[in-house]
Amino acid sequence: MKTAEPGIEKIEGKRGTVYRVQIRKKGHKHQSRTFTNFRQAKKWKYDTFNALSAGDITDTATMRRTLLSHIIQRYIENILDPSSSNYKTRLGQLKWWEHELGHCIITNITEDVISESLDNLKKTPDRFGRSRKNATINRYATTLSCVLEKAFKEWRLIQRNPVRNLKKKSEPKQKKKVLTFSKCQTLLSVCKEHPSKYALALVSILLCTGFRKGEVLSLRRKHVSLEKEYIYLETSKNSDSRTVPLVDPALRHLKNYLLSFKGDENDFIFPGRNKEKPIDFRATWRAILKKADIHDFTTHCTRYTTISLLSELKVPVNIIAQIVGHRTIDMTMHYTVPSLDFMRQELQNLGSEIT
Repeated sequence: MKTAEPGIEKIEGKRGTVYRVQIRKKGHKHQSRTFTNFRQAKKWKYDTFNALSAGDITDTATMRRTLLSHIIQRYIENILDPSSSNYKTRLGQLKWWEHELGHCIITNITEDVISESLDNLKKTPDRFGRSRKNATINRYATTLSCVLEKAFKEWRLIQRNPVRNLKKKSEPKQKKKVLTFSKCQTLLSVCKEHPSKYALALVSILLCTGFRKGEVLSLRRKHVSLEKEYIYLETSKNSDSRTVPLVDPALRHLKNYLLSFKGDENDFIFPGRNKEKPIDFRATWRAILKKADIHDFTTHCTRYTTISLLSELKVPVNIIAQIVGHRTIDMTMHYTVPSLDFMRQELQNLGSEIT
């Protein structure tokens, strides 16, 4: 039975009265939805018409039958890069979300549902029996946000990304630790005495280029030109490629290391026991730091060190950004941590001028 409102049909059945809305707009796919309330049916009709006219995403039948597990699988198959350094970590996080909320329809994935899942994750110990930190919880939320953002902006399967409305959990602000020139020399001296053949070459590359740990470990023989003295990175964290000059002591130590290299052009320079994967450097790094008497210093701190020391040498910040692969000057400034000795000397120069 037709109603006074065009496009809304009244249907009376054994289970009661329902109102079926059918929207036919030129240039758009036909949409239909049933309501038990005429006012709700009318509101949905006009909301959908307005959204179609404005080019916004509308609530469709496809949305209402698509599960979160479907878009997670689509993201894994088409978006997630198996060659990225954090592939296994992100894949594990996506699998957790699939197990946790994969059965839910994507239109039902709201802020409260996600927040409750993150709270449950926080209470659940990891595989080592340790409690998960806030930083870990934030990474899980970010991974889900990437999936939902893709479903919102490109796949047009949801009308918004609910993770954007969640407040991140507070993380302790760690002090950015950098080494002085003398400490860098000490670190390389310890590496020279270490039994691992690769340690000296690897650490010297970290200090002399500002590469991320993953960028160094993913280097293959074809990426290094000893004749032209440069390293070419095909991909990095921000998906950009770049060429960085190779200088002493990194050039000298890498040359000595590659004298015993037996792989071909496509092999990792620092291979693990399985040549298909790079070496696990963590145990060696801890031993080197212990012997060098350096505490609370990660491999990523070498990146802070390189950028800060280049800054102390008065290298222009735009050149530093190109060396380390930053897209913005602000990010380079974030990594710049001048030492106390450097700041003291600069202030003494100021004091001398004032005097």
